[in-house]
Amino acid sequence: MSGTKSASSNGATKRNRTRGSATKAKTRATRKPIQSLTPQDALQLLASAVSYCQQAGLEVYATNTLDGLRFYIPQARYVATPSGGAAFVLESAPTLRPPFAAI
Repeated sequence: MSGTKSASSNGATKRNRTRGSATKAKTRATRKPIQSLTPQDALQLLASAVSYCQQAGLEVYATNTLDGLRFYIPQARYVATPSGGAAFVLESAPTLRPPFAAI
């Protein structure tokens, strides 16, 4: 009996591996496209992101200028990535204090 269980067990394992591979392929191929946003939707997302930053303990400053709205987060930097993109990174100690008002 133990020989039969072992063979059955191996068969099930092989079947599960095959199913797992097929599932991965389907998941990668069926991504939903990003829906377009209105400018107002984008600003609401920005307000939410600012709130998340504050909840995480980051200082967030903002000011209105003739060129538009500007944000300053002393601990964050916007850097180029090796792949040619860009990312936000944390710095251990801020170097400057902004002339902006805290939000």
